[in-house]
Amino acid sequence: MVILQALRAVLGGAPVPKGGVPNDETQATAEPEGGASGREIEIMFFFRSTAAHRDELRGYLAEHGNSVMLSPVDESCAKVHVHTDQAGPVIERVFALGEVSDLRLEVLPGVPEEPGHCVVALVHSGRSQLAELFHAVGAIALEVGEQLCGTPRPTGVILVTNGLQADPAQITGALGISEEVPMFVVAAGSYVSGLAALAVYDADDPGATRTVADMEEAAAAQRWGTLDPGECTPARARELVAQLLSDGSGEMLTALWAPPLTESDLAELGSWVRATWPDIEWHAYPAEGMAEALQVGVE
Repeated sequence: MVILQALRAVLGGAPVPKGGVPNDETQATAEPEGGASGREIEIMFFFRSTAAHRDELRGYLAEHGNSVMLSPVDESCAKVHVHTDQAGPVIERVFALGEVSDLRLEVLPGVPEEPGHCVVALVHSGRSQLAELFHAVGAIALEVGEQLCGTPRPTGVILVTNGLQADPAQITGALGISEEVPMFVVAAGSYVSGLAALAVYDADDPGATRTVADMEEAAAAQRWGTLDPGECTPARARELVAQLLSDGSGEMLTALWAPPLTESDLAELGSWVRATWPDIEWHAYPAEGMAEALQVGVE
């Protein structure tokens, strides 16, 4: 409770006394939970618990935040990510439900004073885990044909295709901006390639030329493969991973999964990957909303 009170003081914008804990708990929560500016907090941590408590946490986070991701690490542990403006209550609930480690907090930037480039990622479904995943890494997730409201008026657009196609006029129309706004296209062949491209995006590149080149290079350098729902089993998933890692190269493996695979299947797959290739960094994210049951990328 002492730790949580201190966290709530920091997140609420109240100064933490020399002793580390506010004398009056009301002082710790007097300001909005997202900080004095009301901005959202990005919360990331490892969470070890029962399956029932992980399900309960997922539901709680969905009600009190957005960009929710619970990625299985093994049979009892998940890596959790959420954006919320109710950081104090969320953290208290997390600690009540399970064992927490490597807790990291970051105040998310507000609306920039000067317009810049916006990054748009094409997705099969605009209301899905997949869309939330791309939103969590800073992109506007756009379903082809969808009309968005309340989007920023950028000076340029970086379009990450993710293996999908859309006419530039569809994109500008969906964003409600002029067709004269410059558009850069990053031709990522899959969702995992799109994530690799977004990982090197630099918002501080004013003309976007350099960062677009970096994004294209990252997407092109990734080896990836997919399995459709009708052919996707845990055994076939292992075969796909082994095939992608057969030449012995690669430092990071990213898996996006959807039914019929389950969280338990991915936890077992992750344990097998770490045991077989201990030097590989492993990431797995639920991505219901894509056409495939599994996408795996190696970079």
